[in-house]
Amino acid sequence: MKKILNLIMVLLLATSIVSFAIADEADDPQDEETQEEIEIIQYKYGAEVRLLQLEKVLTRNIMMGDKIIEILQELEVETTELELIISEMELLNEEIQLADPNSEDAVEQFVDMKNESINLTKEFRVILHSLLNEETIVTLREQMKYFYKEEMQSLREQIRNMIRNFNRNRLHSIYDIVGLADEELLEQYKDGEVTIAEVKVQLREYFNNLTKEEKRHLFSELKINNIRGVIHAKAAFEDACEFVHERKEVRWNNRLSRINDIEDSILRGQMNNRIRGRIGGN
Repeated sequence: MKKILNLIMVLLLATSIVSFAIADEADDPQDEETQEEIEIIQYKYGAEVRLLQLEKVLTRNIMMGDKIIEILQELEVETTELELIISEMELLNEEIQLADPNSEDAVEQFVDMKNESINLTKEFRVILHSLLNEETIVTLREQMKYFYKEEMQSLREQIRNMIRNFNRNRLHSIYDIVGLADEELLEQYKDGEVTIAEVKVQLREYFNNLTKEEKRHLFSELKINNIRGVIHAKAAFEDACEFVHERKEVRWNNRLSRINDIEDSILRGQMNNRIRGRIGGN
């Protein structure tokens, strides 16, 4: 029984509430972390969860980058390259916010935007390390450790609510498989009135009343369900890894038409050169 309960928790929650981390680099989108992250995109609300988590990470990086630039300018350190990166992060963040989580290419969008976010973050970090020594960078990190927490509260709450919606739907699917019906409890979970631990208690009580044969059959059904999801995610990920460079060029050309929104004319011109140079070198 414990094995079945553990499997259910993996099926329902492991890919949805795991902390969303940006890796140090992503020169190639084919990495296991991203493949695991897109497993939930095939389900309702899954893509919205991932896009919001990506937006949260990038928003935090932009806020920290702005603060770093402000401090460096007070120290009379040249920050033009860093400002260009932050401006491009802001353009990317707008694209994340406008992305359609229900589109057929939701996986491709997520893979592309996540990898670009990683690479821009890495580029910022490399340039910062070329400008400052490690001791100064550590001091900067300490100064900014908590300053963005309050500003991120809204996004955190959106993600929390979306995860509840996602998990409620997954719970409903599992309830159908195991033959349970408790819409009230699921709605209470979605609304934050009960915890996932309380839902787990109900599942445990249900499994306690099953025969060994029923448990074995149920375990088999859930395992097959999980394998299907993994296979689907793997295929979607492999498809997303094709034509990456072609999609990059389309995004960069679209971005060129939006840089006019940058108020600083010098920065706008430099951003134009930056993106055109990238298109030429793609």
